[in-house]
This record gives sequence, C-alpha cells and structure tokens, in this order.
Amino acid sequence: MKSVIKVALVVVLVFIVFGQMLPTQAFATASSTYLGCDVFRASGTTDAPYVMLSMYNLITNVSWYEIFPTGGATNYELEITYPLQPSTNLIFFTVSGMTANDPFAYDLEPAVLILNTCTMPAPAPVLPSDYVLRTMLCTVPVYNVPAGNPVGDGRVLAGQTFFVSPTPVDAPDGTSWTRIFVSSYINPYIPTQCVGGQP
Repeated sequence: MKSVIKVALVVVLVFIVFGQMLPTQAFATASSTYLGCDVFRASGTTDAPYVMLSMYNLITNVSWYEIFPTGGATNYELEITYPLQPSTNLIFFTVSGMTANDPFAYDLEPAVLILNTCTMPAPAPVLPSDYVLRTMLCTVPVYNVPAGNPVGDGRVLAGQTFFVSPTPVDAPDGTSWTRIFVSSYINPYIPTQCVGGQP
C-alpha cells in the first residue's frame, strides 16, 4: 500500500511539475531497454532532435537525466549512468523525444514510463561476433550516432587497433560511419574514412 501511495504521489508531482512544459510534437519509441541499478540503456527510433533518458528512485529520491542530440538520425542507442541504487527500490525510468536541449522541451507522452526495481551491474560487455580488427587512420572522437556528437572525451588515436563493424552505415548527411567496440555496452561511431586495414 505504501508503494501504491508513493506511486500516486509521484504521478501527481509529475503532472504538477511538467504541466507547464512546452508542448511538442517530438516522439521517441523504445524497442529495447535495460533497467540497471547504475545504468539505464534504451534503443529505438525517433523523429526528435534530442532524446532524454531519466530515472527517479521513489525510495531514495535520487534522480538523474541526460539529454542527447540525435544529429538527425532516426535510430538511437543511448545510456545514462548514475550512483548505484539498491536493487529492491522502485525506480521510474523514462525515455522522451525532445525539441531542444532543455528538460522542459518535453514530449508529454514519454515513449517509455516504467516503474520497476532495477538489475544489479551486468557482466562486462561482449564483443559482437561479426566485428573485425582494424587499424585506425585518424585521431578522432567517437560519436553517439552517425554524424552526431562526441561521447564525452572518448576518442581513438591513429595507429591504434580496434574491433569494428564490417558494415558501415550512412548518416542523414550522406557521410559514412562505422561502429567501433570500445568495451562499453553501447558501441559508438567513427567516420568510416578513419578505418584502415588489418593490422
């Protein structure tokens, strides 16, 4: 009963806080999610210039969100990390399409609104079976989506070797991009022109 009351209070709070948000037409669907106790991952499709991932722990009141630019891509694969939460706590996980890099430019119908307990940290990321070892030709950042934005300070250096996808993809601007395995759960992109031959 206490959990039900807390859920009701949070829903009311969401409407009070977000009721004044800017109306938008952005959308994002979520075809896959991972509800971790220290990481939330989601992938799907969107027509929005930004996608927001967020979490809110009903028990500890810890909240976390991050807004990611899509770079015009219609597919996304994103994650946010946060301090480790108890696996018995109820957590709200949400995914939303956004019209701007602003938590108030919010689609009032989130693609995902999940209330659940979380999963404790998963094993180390697994190298995709079809990836091939290649030498890097450029020193370049890694990007969240093709022709998107750099992922933090992450970059590859010319002369290093990495496993990469054998199948490049085209960005909306026509440039070619390749996914690279960097020992994370989400494999970012680099320009295909930076991928050389076998070492």
